[in-house]
Amino acid sequence: MSITGDGLTTEPEHTPRRPDWICRNCYRPWPCPTRQAMLTAEFRESPVAVALYLATCFHEASEHLPEVPPDILYVRMMGWLPRTRRSQE
Repeated sequence: MSITGDGLTTEPEHTPRRPDWICRNCYRPWPCPTRQAMLTAEFRESPVAVALYLATCFHEASEHLPEVPPDILYVRMMGWLPRTRRSQE
């Protein structure tokens, strides 16, 4: 739960609850669709940065969730990222 500047509490953010990697707000597998949209907007100009962040999360989640096949976890954690094309310079 977050505390605002005036001391009021707000809904929890769409962050992962570890070790089960469920969204603290909507209880969906993390990153939930809301968090995906937030990350896409936040890192619009830095696609490599969001990919590195999610790769780190994928690594951590794979240690916490050994029962989830790595390919399934990869799709969940990173498969939703927009594909970018390299410029032909």
